[in-house]
Amino acid sequence: MDHIAEELARDPHSKFYQDERLLVEEICASHERFAYADPDGEVHADLNLTGRALHDFLSDVGQSCSEMMLRCHFEGRDRDCGQIFDEVITDEGQCCSFNIMPEELMFRNEVVMVDRDLAAEDRWAGWDPQDGYLDTVSSSSPSSSHLGGHNASITRETERPLRAIAPGLHMGLSVIMDVKEEEYYCSGTESVGFKVLLHTPVTLPEMVEYGFAVQPGTEAFLSVTPAYIVADKSIHGMSK
Repeated sequence: MDHIAEELARDPHSKFYQDERLLVEEICASHERFAYADPDGEVHADLNLTGRALHDFLSDVGQSCSEMMLRCHFEGRDRDCGQIFDEVITDEGQCCSFNIMPEELMFRNEVVMVDRDLAAEDRWAGWDPQDGYLDTVSSSSPSSSHLGGHNASITRETERPLRAIAPGLHMGLSVIMDVKEEEYYCSGTESVGFKVLLHTPVTLPEMVEYGFAVQPGTEAFLSVTPAYIVADKSIHGMSK
């Protein structure tokens, strides 16, 4: 909320931040009405927000990955958190996601209004959820990829999803995060900390239903054990 106030101080007539302030106030008011069992409490007028505007508001008020992630370690060395994490809007607001497929590739639907990132699309050109990695990419030699008419040279550093060269703690992903409790304003929960969820790259994270809490000031270890399921190709001939 301080960020919105600062922006309105610079430009009191900004329609974007005026609407954003009203949205935050309405969300806070709805939490208060729920807490005191007052569903008939006063509400603001309908802001008539588009999905795009709501997406932009949530991105603006949410904690950015560069602020949340203090240090990232992957494949045995420190990595730039901003290069391996993407900011994604979920049912819990803005989250930082590792190895998630871009929305325009995940949905392939013109109705979904997202800004296309052609460079990101190219990085995902060598993988699909059914066959996995289509080519073997060396650690340094570029490999030509093609998707939707866009060409790029990719290496293990730029391909997506990223893959560790070996299992275990030191080759896996480790992050140090800053909860920034002083920035909490009208939170939808009664706790402070993070929510974490492991999911496939081709699904949007459902943080409300399946995310689990990680307490600030603690260290958490998560292991992943894959289950390999193979279906005969004839399954494609079955009617839907």
